[in-house]
Amino acid sequence: MLSKRRANCGNGTSPQVLSGPTGNNLPPSGKCRPLPESLRTLPFWYCETMRGTQTEMLFDSLINGPAAAIVLGGTLGATLLRCGWRECATTAAEIAQLWGKPFNADTARADLAVQVQEIKRDGVLRAQPHVTGDAEFDEATDAMIRQRSISALLHAHEKHKARRQEMSDIAVRLFAQAAELAPVFGMVGTLISLSRLPSGIAGGGDFAGAIAMAVQTTLYGLLAANLLFAPIARLIERRASAEELQRQRLVDWLAQQLSGAVGRTVAVGQGPARQGWK
Repeated sequence: MLSKRRANCGNGTSPQVLSGPTGNNLPPSGKCRPLPESLRTLPFWYCETMRGTQTEMLFDSLINGPAAAIVLGGTLGATLLRCGWRECATTAAEIAQLWGKPFNADTARADLAVQVQEIKRDGVLRAQPHVTGDAEFDEATDAMIRQRSISALLHAHEKHKARRQEMSDIAVRLFAQAAELAPVFGMVGTLISLSRLPSGIAGGGDFAGAIAMAVQTTLYGLLAANLLFAPIARLIERRASAEELQRQRLVDWLAQQLSGAVGRTVAVGQGPARQGWK
């Protein structure tokens, strides 16, 4: 531990000086130079302001418009050329659904319960299709009533399931392509930056700017791939899987509820009804 010793100061005061275990005074001269009064009384808000300024300077050094334009613009352009306009439009629709109203199985079940009760009470011949607000179940129940067959319900569900799966696969594949291309265009930006290096030592500022942009483009490519495009692809995949699971459970419940009322009637052109429905 440090012990306290007194040292003579030029102003006649005797401030305390720290000494180590060897007995050497700190500072070695044995003289104390007190801090100026202006530095002793720095207000708290000034220290916080300086700390915030340093943080802002750190973030400003990471922001580079041309580097971001090279990485994001190149990635989006190359993805469009690889996937085409149709897949991009499908992906845009899937992205819109992420922020739209999700499928609610409880609400759909409550709406379908009214249809189920009418079919059980009046029979499938006298039943009228109901509008539930979900296009898939409206079409499936309408086909079941018209063709008086559970297999028609299941066939309509499978058709919509295949369409939804195709759309989600397209969106996931497109964002996977973007995640693959983003680091590539990060390297492209690095090469462009290095090509702007000055040939002589005189251009010190240009040299530092080119090196900084080379690092930033590589960083932008990695961040865009791993924090933007790949997470969005997984988000679309997880939401599609969760919705599909809810819809499948609801279709199974509906078929089980109506198996006795509708029977195993097979519509013309639909083939045999699925085994297990009575």
